[in-house]
Amino acid sequence: MRAWRFSKVQHNPVIAELIGARVIGWAAMGDPIERGPGLSQSDAVQYVSDLAILRHICAVGVLKCKFAEYNTNGAFLGVKWISLRDWTPSAESTLIPIVGDEPIEHPSEWSGKLTLAIDEVLRRIATAEQAGEIQSGWGSEYPGGAVPIPGGIGAGVVAIIVAGAAVAVVGSFAAWRYFDPQLRMHAAAVRTAAKAYESRLRTMVESNNWAIPAGPLETVNQQWVDESQKPARNRAWLYGGCALGGIAAGVGGTAYIRSAVGG
Repeated sequence: MRAWRFSKVQHNPVIAELIGARVIGWAAMGDPIERGPGLSQSDAVQYVSDLAILRHICAVGVLKCKFAEYNTNGAFLGVKWISLRDWTPSAESTLIPIVGDEPIEHPSEWSGKLTLAIDEVLRRIATAEQAGEIQSGWGSEYPGGAVPIPGGIGAGVVAIIVAGAAVAVVGSFAAWRYFDPQLRMHAAAVRTAAKAYESRLRTMVESNNWAIPAGPLETVNQQWVDESQKPARNRAWLYGGCALGGIAAGVGGTAYIRSAVGG
């Protein structure tokens, strides 16, 4: 069977942030609970889609993106890279971002480590222990109290196509994926560092000041990023550099663009 390559997702950034806060809360509680904390399928889709977007930014920056182009009749026209500095919307076609399988192009060791660390977190989510039903008491809890995740498709939802390791989560249904203590810590730390890096990178681009140093949210999580990226880097060498191009070893699926609506 050929590997899953792409999956179309309705991504809700607000939901993704709430799920990210939940994972950070689990990591912060320092409780070695093995079975319980985890994500339902719809939440996992949102979470890994968010990580795929962060992976794109860490790998290639914020100034360009890869898009799938469709005409007004919905026919696929091809894939193109576009500079976001120069891009203006067109009424003649629709562009959907493709994120998650970019080769590492951004010229810094830190951005490369973040990219590989995200790949490893995605791989571990895809291969995490599964359950046949949602675990009671864990599906809607957030730091500070129980806050249900907003359901359905609302304002701010964007269509994206995820590729790379994230596809193994989107394209393989599991009612529940357990997050063991180590995965909770690594997922929280890597995502926090990547979000801080994204913010710093956008500030550097907007100010044209490329000497802004890493902030505390990056430096305090550096150890976890270093630990997370090592297995992905080792697999990259083992598979002739494939993982550096976003191909995830050890996870699979199908060969067509699948649509998944998370939330």
